[in-house]
Amino acid sequence: MTMSRQKKNLSGFSFFSGSALAMAFSLLLVIGLLLWWQSLITRHLEIQYRFFSAQVVAGASVSDDLLKLIRDQDERLARLLFPNPGNMRAPANSGEIIRARLANRRKMVIYERTFFVLLLFSGHLFFLYIYFRERQRRKLTEETILLATHELRQPLQSLSLALETLQGNARGASKTAITAGLGDINRLGQHIRWLAETFAESKQKSTLTQLSSLASWFDRLLRDEFSERERQRLQTHVPAAAVDLRIEENMLRFVLRNLTENALRYAQGNVEISAEIGRRRLRFTVANAGARLRQSDFRRLGNLFFRSPAAEVQNKSGFGLGLYLCGRIARRARGSLTLFNDGDRLVAELVLRKK
Repeated sequence: MTMSRQKKNLSGFSFFSGSALAMAFSLLLVIGLLLWWQSLITRHLEIQYRFFSAQVVAGASVSDDLLKLIRDQDERLARLLFPNPGNMRAPANSGEIIRARLANRRKMVIYERTFFVLLLFSGHLFFLYIYFRERQRRKLTEETILLATHELRQPLQSLSLALETLQGNARGASKTAITAGLGDINRLGQHIRWLAETFAESKQKSTLTQLSSLASWFDRLLRDEFSERERQRLQTHVPAAAVDLRIEENMLRFVLRNLTENALRYAQGNVEISAEIGRRRLRFTVANAGARLRQSDFRRLGNLFFRSPAAEVQNKSGFGLGLYLCGRIARRARGSLTLFNDGDRLVAELVLRKK
């Protein structure tokens, strides 16, 4: 059975908050269109009843065509002017009747306009309330994370020192386990530092990274961060061109390293990495083959501390922070990070702004 392609943007605002804000502005636009339409209706009524006033002469008979036109446009006005079906002569006060009927229709339009404006404006306020409530909740979450990262730094440093002390006297499997534990602690400490930095208000402006050769820079990153065995699984297609990007270099290194590391860790076979340099954008694509994620797991991918319950994921080390941080960094750099779950391939697409 063919399964549809899934897509998730990790660098955007939450769908609920973004939709609430979009709905609020849409309702404002609808209110403006409603007022414009009602003004057209009022203008049309004035022209229409002036025409009736000019055509209906007191004491004179009206034609069948005019009577039909009046009935089609305002049946109540036709009954007021000609209450007796056998008498087609207009009454002496026909002008006053038409003017009174026009004033009544104007009031009806005003009532309708007021009702719909109040209804739509109430909906506008409701969606704004939802949007700002979500923003406030996100802010409280970030403050909680900052406090947690601050409290975790000291225990992690103490644990790392304790393990380093034990490592000197350990032998065999114990030393291997301590070395692996130290590696996990160091990675967790780095993730915690990145959490604090990406949430820091004082560092929200991205700086310019100038690369004389994108291919050479990326090749150095791979040599620094990955073993020879891991690099043999990578198929890279990165142009050797100069590029200036609106992102800090250390943040760019973190994102590309994390995406590549995840692909190597959970992929089956080779990992394809390509880059395309456009006029205003740089697009990095990291694609790997592996088991297709369930829809429920894919929708949560990139959420804070989420890791898929699948055995092939749980059996490998990780914290559920990497993709979340990559999405935050891409958003701060005014770029985007999008995941595609396509058949048996998981594709990460990072788009960054050029100078």
